[in-house]
Amino acid sequence: MAGGAKTNGSSCMEVYYHLIREKKIRVRPVFENGMNFTRASFHMYNNEEDVDKLLYEIKNINK
Repeated sequence: MAGGAKTNGSSCMEVYYHLIREKKIRVRPVFENGMNFTRASFHMYNNEEDVDKLLYEIKNINK
């Protein structure tokens, strides 16, 4: 399962660097077709805590 997020006020690279470097959450910046968003993919080894952590960080990226 994969999902994408567009964060108001932040480029996908800012989100990427924040999540990967500071929070150790693996995501991918997406630029194809003029898009500017961050993609996260989940697999069977992820749990609800992983998803909650990602959502919390995305919600609070601009605070």
